[in-house]
Amino acid sequence: MTVTNLYAKYLQADRMNKIAEAAGVRVDYARLDNGDSINSDVTLQCSILNVGFSAEGEANEEAAERLMLASPSLIMERKNGLIYLTGITSQGITYKFYTGGGVCERVQVGTRILPAEPAKPAREEPIFEVRCIDPLNALVTA
Repeated sequence: MTVTNLYAKYLQADRMNKIAEAAGVRVDYARLDNGDSINSDVTLQCSILNVGFSAEGEANEEAAERLMLASPSLIMERKNGLIYLTGITSQGITYKFYTGGGVCERVQVGTRILPAEPAKPAREEPIFEVRCIDPLNALVTA
């Protein structure tokens, strides 16, 4: 990584921090990475201040909504209920806001038969999926 590239990432992290601040969202930490297939170049973890544990999922949804309204070019992704908002600059720097887990529930969607093993008969096992009641979809599809 060249110094110029590192400085460009630093500037992008600063821009993202200002977007979060304008949206009323606190940045808990920022990380500069190598921008490979796993990590974006710049990652910021965000939250809303003074949230009790019971309201954490709703607060994470609200933080994501505020960020999307402040920066409409963001693309929302959910991975196992966690919320990621990603984007790319005109210079090719990838960035990501992470707001934590949203309002989700674990739902049984079916079952599967596990074959018999030594000392274990064939048995049925439930299959679960994480489903999120997603008020953010209105912003994504608007």
